[in-house]
Amino acid sequence: MTQLTLTIPKDLPFLLKMSDDDFAREMQMLLAVKLFDMGKLTSGKAAEVAGVSRVLFLHLLERYGVAAINLDAREAKYEVEAARRLINCVPSVFGLVHCGANDYADKSLPPGP
Repeated sequence: MTQLTLTIPKDLPFLLKMSDDDFAREMQMLLAVKLFDMGKLTSGKAAEVAGVSRVLFLHLLERYGVAAINLDAREAKYEVEAARRLINCVPSVFGLVHCGANDYADKSLPPGP
């Protein structure tokens, strides 16, 4: 990774009641969270920037008031319709899954399984 040098007031970590190392880790996390929130980084790349696993990064987003999933209205509608289709799927005797007719409101969405 590339290192970044940031000039800050010398007493800033002290004012925030943090050690220099804790402050540096927090700044790294804040950078990753903000870039993720702005849609500039995927959760995987943001986790890499933060120096944590993707699962932990997604879990930690709540601390910063950032949603782990940001969908626009069309994406949210698609996900809801996909979930509805999955609810209608019935396992067969042979372990295969059979789904009823693809009855969903928005015919422009791709068909489900």
